[in-house]
Amino acid sequence: MGTAPPQGFPADAGLVRGGLPCQGGRHRSVAVAEAVGRLVWQAWGGAYGVEIEHHHIDHPVLPASTPA
Repeated sequence: MGTAPPQGFPADAGLVRGGLPCQGGRHRSVAVAEAVGRLVWQAWGGAYGVEIEHHHIDHPVLPASTPA
């Protein structure tokens, strides 16, 4: 892949944002977000910065819900 954003994104796009929600915990979504960010950065040849922001990572993990 080249260093240009993928087809459909303007060459001067200032921000491309994605989200990975999780249910209660943080472990999988954090790992997936980091992996996706790294793959995007590599696919664009490192020409564009990639920032990963984890919301609520400092909150405790919620207990698993059990069916009633």
